[in-house]
Amino acid sequence: RWHRVEARRGTYDWRETDEILGWMRDHGMRPIPDLCHHTSYPRWLKRGFADRHFGDAYLRFTEAFAVRYPWVEEFTLFNEPFTTFLFSGELGIWPPHMHGLKGFLGLALNVLPAVTEASRAYRDLLPGARHLYVEPCERATAAGPAAAPLAERANDRRFFVLDLFLGRPMDPARPFVAEVLAAGGGRLLETAPGHVDVLGLDYYAHNQWQYLDGTGRGVNPSTEPGSLSDLIQEYWRRYQLPCALGETNVRGFASDRASWLKYTLEQC
Repeated sequence: RWHRVEARRGTYDWRETDEILGWMRDHGMRPIPDLCHHTSYPRWLKRGFADRHFGDAYLRFTEAFAVRYPWVEEFTLFNEPFTTFLFSGELGIWPPHMHGLKGFLGLALNVLPAVTEASRAYRDLLPGARHLYVEPCERATAAGPAAAPLAERANDRRFFVLDLFLGRPMDPARPFVAEVLAAGGGRLLETAPGHVDVLGLDYYAHNQWQYLDGTGRGVNPSTEPGSLSDLIQEYWRRYQLPCALGETNVRGFASDRASWLKYTLEQC
């Protein structure tokens, strides 16, 4: 929890982290530390992900962590980058409450190069450890022809950040990539690629959506969602990376949760 470890700029307090990770290690557990989970940055980064000091501060913190815990076998450098840029940069739900595609691109340009740089640095800092990169496991469909372009855009957008992270070629004809270029996001496409060992897929009951019309305002949970195993295979075919179910949950009675656990285990 970066915001607790570095509550004062440049001063790291690892006491609680030492206790927790040390206990886990002593008891034969293999933690996968998550170094930046959504908005868990320190308060002194006044503008959060939009702060011009974010990248340097983040890289100092990630290096300090690797030096202190050289025994860590797996790590997540930044949880769900796409979701974070979407909620903080485009939808304005999380700080710094930016809006629109330009907000999304501005945050991505300020944050993603630092995360890819950290992933490259960790190949030297923790050469025996694996980077578990985590994103939501999504899919969009269209209720009719009018909604098809929106579903196509959403399905392209869900892969955009990880494609960038891995340095994949960006076809300007892709619907979301075309929007990025039209919005002046060409610099973001020049991000130096990073390294991923395992792809973590976060899957929830609300991860599949159906666009009802061409306005974008009519969106419902999919009436015929694909199976979780279908989605996992889709991500595997695209990235050829070992996959792990990173998060899952469903609301409801205990029987609902037991059924959901049984379903996800069977699908994996």
